Amino acid sequence: MENVAIYCRLSVDDGTNLESMSISNQKDIITKFVEDNNWNIYDYYIDDGFSGTNFNRPSFERMIEDIKLGYIDIVITKDLSRLGRDYIKTGTFIEEIFPQYNVRYIAISDGVDTKDTIDEMVPFKNIINEFYAKDVSNKIRFTLNNNMKTGKVVKTAIPLYGYMYDENSNRIPDPQTKDIVSRIFDMYIEGNLPAEIAKKFKEEKILTPSYYNYQKYHYGSTNVDKKLSSGPYEWQAESIRRIIKNKEYLGHYIRGKTQTAFKTHKLTVVEEDKRYIFENKFEPLVTQEQFDRANQLLEIVRKRVAKTPNRYAGLAYCAVCGKRLRHKEDFRVSRKNFVRLTCRNTNCTKEAGTILYEDLDKVMVKEIMTLKEVILSNKEEFLKKAEQASNSNHYTDNFYRMTKEKEMYEANLAKVDKYIKTVFEQYANGILPEATNYNELKLKISDLEDRISKEKGVKYDYKTDAYKLLELLNTINKVNCTEAINLTSIVSKILIKTDGIRKRREKQNKEITIVYKKMDVFLHTFISDCTK
Repeated sequence: MENVAIYCRLSVDDGTNLESMSISNQKDIITKFVEDNNWNIYDYYIDDGFSGTNFNRPSFERMIEDIKLGYIDIVITKDLSRLGRDYIKTGTFIEEIFPQYNVRYIAISDGVDTKDTIDEMVPFKNIINEFYAKDVSNKIRFTLNNNMKTGKVVKTAIPLYGYMYDENSNRIPDPQTKDIVSRIFDMYIEGNLPAEIAKKFKEEKILTPSYYNYQKYHYGSTNVDKKLSSGPYEWQAESIRRIIKNKEYLGHYIRGKTQTAFKTHKLTVVEEDKRYIFENKFEPLVTQEQFDRANQLLEIVRKRVAKTPNRYAGLAYCAVCGKRLRHKEDFRVSRKNFVRLTCRNTNCTKEAGTILYEDLDKVMVKEIMTLKEVILSNKEEFLKKAEQASNSNHYTDNFYRMTKEKEMYEANLAKVDKYIKTVFEQYANGILPEATNYNELKLKISDLEDRISKEKGVKYDYKTDAYKLLELLNTINKVNCTEAINLTSIVSKILIKTDGIRKRREKQNKEITIVYKKMDVFLHTFISDCTK
C-alpha cells in the first residue's frame, strides 16, 4: 500500500479568502481523496503561518527528510500554491527532487499528477501563484507603510523591554523593568563598561530581557530556544549596548527599522534617516541628557587596564594632533605602579600630550572647585549675565571653541611644516614620520572651517544651562568632582600638551586647556572677571 504525505500550508500571502484555504479544509479534502484511493496516510505535515515563497518551513523540511529516508511514496496538496509560490523552487521539487526519490506528486484542485505526463500549464500556474503572492505582499507592504507614515501604534507580541501595553495597546512603562533600563544608562555614565553592567546584573539575579519576556509572555522570539540556552541571568554586553543606543527609550516611536525582501525573506536594517520617527509619543524612561551622555561615551572605545577605570574616556585629548589620549598603566618592581594618559598617535611631535592620572586629577579638582566657588559666590550676577547672553546675537561657545581649536592646529601645523623643511634634505627619498601628522592637521583644520561656517548665526540658551550647572555644582565636592558622571556633565574636552623638554615624562611641564560643556567661553570670561 502506498504511503502518503499530506501537506497543508496557510499564511497571509493567501489573501482574504482564508476559510476555503484553512488548514482543516485542506486536511478534509486530501484525507477523503486518500481514502477514496485506498492509500495509507503516513503523516500530516502542516505549516500554519509560513509564506509560500519561503521553503524553510519546519514541517516541509521534515517531509523532505522522510522522503529521503524512503518513508513516502506520494505527496499530496490541495493545490499547487500549497506546495509553494516561488515558481522556480516549486518547479524544482515537482520536476527534479520528487522524481529523484521516486515520489509521486498530486495537486488535487489543479489536476496535477506526476504519474501522468506533467501538464505544460503547471509552470505557468506556478508563475501565476508567485505573482499572486507578490501582489498580496505588495498590498500588505503598502498598508504597513501607510501605518508607519501615520505613526499608528502596532501592538507586537513582545513589547520593547522596559515597556508593556495598556488596554488600548499603547506603550506604557513596565513597573518591573523600567528602572532597570534607567539604571543601565546611569551605570554606564558613571564609568561602568557594558560587560561590567552585565556581570553586576548576573550577580543580582536580574532576568535577561529574553527570559523576562519568556516568563511574562510565554515566549521570547521565533528562535527562543537558542536565546534561552545561556541561562536566565546571563546578560550580554551587546544587549546593554543595544539598550543604550535605542532612541525609543526617549519616548519616541520608531517604525520601519527593518525590511524583508520578497522571496528570499532576508531581513535588512533600514538606515536611520529613512525610518519613521515620531518623537515624544510615549512616556520616556531616560532623559535626553542621559541618552546623549551615554551615547557620547558609547562612541568611544573604552578599555580597562589592570582594573583601573578610565574616568577621562572621551574627555582627554592631545592638544597637538587632536587624538584621544590612551589610558595606560605602568608596572614597577620596586616602586608604586602609576597610571597615565598619553597620545596614541605614534607620528605626533615630542610635545604630544601625556600626563599622570593623579596629576590630572589635581588640576581638575582645583579647576572645578574654583568654578563652584566663583559661581555660587556670584550667583545672581551669573544668572543675570547668562540671560543677557541668551538674548544677544554674539557667537555661540561652540563657535569660539572650534575657532580656538583651529588656531591651535594651525600653530602646530606651522611647527611641523618648519621641521619638515629643516630636515627635508635628509629624507629626500623617504617618507617623513611627521608627514602623516601634517596631513591629519590639514584635514582637521578644513573640517573645522566647514563647521565654524555652519555655526555662525546660531543662538544659544545660556540661561537654561546656567540653572542646570548651578544645580549640579551644589551636589559636588572635592571628593566626587572627578567622578565620571560629574566630569562629563561639566567638561566637554581637556586638551593636553607638554613643553617637549626631554626628562622623565611624568615630570614634563604641562599646558592644559579645559573646555567646559556648552558654556566654555562664557564661563572662562565670567571666572576671569570675578577673580581680577
